[in-house]
Amino acid sequence: MPLQCSICLCTLKEPMCLPCGHIYCKNCLSDHVNVHTNPGMTSTCPDCRATFNLGIPDLTYLPTKYHKYIMSAARRVYIDNAEQSALEKRLEDAERRLESKKMGEEALLTRCEGLQKALFVHRTGEAKVQKILLKAQEKLHSDEVKHRETVAQLVAQIDRMEIDNIKLAMSCDELTAKAEDLEIRVQELQESAAD
Repeated sequence: MPLQCSICLCTLKEPMCLPCGHIYCKNCLSDHVNVHTNPGMTSTCPDCRATFNLGIPDLTYLPTKYHKYIMSAARRVYIDNAEQSALEKRLEDAERRLESKKMGEEALLTRCEGLQKALFVHRTGEAKVQKILLKAQEKLHSDEVKHRETVAQLVAQIDRMEIDNIKLAMSCDELTAKAEDLEIRVQELQESAAD
């Protein structure tokens, strides 16, 4: 953040430093010093209330070798803003990157929410299909059991029919044998009746 004047709360314009070390804008400091309630040759710092002289002594009566040591209580300050500008630029870049990352995160979050909804729909559909499949498997199993029972009944019926066929065949053989015996007896009887 740039250096601010504590009077106007803006960035320093033509900064002036007081003996106490506080720095203000030149116009703000002039307005503070030139108030009508300040009649003397001194004023106070707006922050710490330390007094400082407003006037510079007349240098004509002072030896020249001491002139370099005499200066105004409020001095012009030259602030190197290159570092501050570089920091501001880095801060702007960081804020831009942060904003870009936030937008990326929001996009990812939106996509994630969409995928979660799709996953929910898929899982719901999968659960329905699982229920249908389970019912189909149960029906298939019951149909298979019924089919086996029917096949067993048919096999038992076929076995009974084969036994009946065997019995019929045996009865048929017996009847054929009896019929042959009867024919032989009939022929015997006819021969004996003809004699």
